Amino acid sequence: MKNILFATVRQGNCGDEFILMGVLNLIKRLQPAFNPIIVNKNEEVCRRLLLKNKQAHIAVTGIAAEIDIDLADLHFKNQPLHDDSLADYHDLDFIDAVVFAGTPEWMVYKLLPLYEKLAAYQGPIIFLGVGFHEGFEQIGSYAAVHDIYKRIFKKADVFAVRDSNLLEFVKPEIKATLLPCPALLCAEQHSLRQKVKKIGFSLQAPQNAARVNFVPDDIYNYSLDLLKALSNHYEVEVVCHWIEDLICLQRDLGDQFNLRYSYDACDYLDIYDNYDLVISTRVHGSAMAASLGIPTFTISHSARTDTVKGFLSTIISPANPIADVVQAVGSMAPDQASNRLIAHKLDTIMSYRRLLQPYFPL
Repeated sequence: MKNILFATVRQGNCGDEFILMGVLNLIKRLQPAFNPIIVNKNEEVCRRLLLKNKQAHIAVTGIAAEIDIDLADLHFKNQPLHDDSLADYHDLDFIDAVVFAGTPEWMVYKLLPLYEKLAAYQGPIIFLGVGFHEGFEQIGSYAAVHDIYKRIFKKADVFAVRDSNLLEFVKPEIKATLLPCPALLCAEQHSLRQKVKKIGFSLQAPQNAARVNFVPDDIYNYSLDLLKALSNHYEVEVVCHWIEDLICLQRDLGDQFNLRYSYDACDYLDIYDNYDLVISTRVHGSAMAASLGIPTFTISHSARTDTVKGFLSTIISPANPIADVVQAVGSMAPDQASNRLIAHKLDTIMSYRRLLQPYFPL
């Protein structure tokens, strides 16, 4: 049995798990039997890496010179990772292929141990659906990317990006392929949506109510106004991907609307399948909906919104008056939009198959 390593996030931002579902569905079509193994980028799992090989310079009263302390000697140096995933001290000699399963976080300290091992790795290295990160604007250009990353990108067998911003960022150094994020393929089944009766709102908490994955206040307020306006015409529910979203929206909405949440990313396949239309601030809320054949409107709030073009999502923002959006929902032909989505999903599967067939089966 072949062993395939996937770089992903487990029990964190479930959007990354939606991406992994799509990647697994793709590879299973070409490699029916394999052992999926992950390197887990969950912040809590990787916190131990922050102190690895770090030096602290501590001033002590009565001593003229600062004392140098190797933090790795104090903690984490020999402590095993209490997570069922590949750790920084594991080798890759039992791994038959390495797949970076989407996300904008594909050049981060959490993956540095993996990149270091890939320098000598001989198996296929595959990037699927990696995206643009706002931090790349601070880097300025691909030329400023650290050499340890660039060496691996150069030897990668497949480099597929999910948005045009990243495609431009890596040109001409990387011959990348622009394809929809694999999260479009996370649902194995899909169905035609013929009439808008029930709308799912995939919403996020604002900055002061969440530590991560928050939206600006104007986006949050616009989302709630749109939710309330459409609730006058349709049955609506609110979907929360992150526990802090659930806490915040429960506080602000009370019992006005049904709120849906699960700790298990797989449960969202059933949650989203209840809707005929999804309106989302979350890129991968739109992704899962599209995978199920559900048309979407995405409320834009960052450069990452470019990704939803791959889900054929209608992009809106506070610049679009609420009344205009309500009218657009009422006048849309959901059956045509759903049919187009399903055909787009099947075309995307074929495009990825052509890209991956030289490497799978292993």
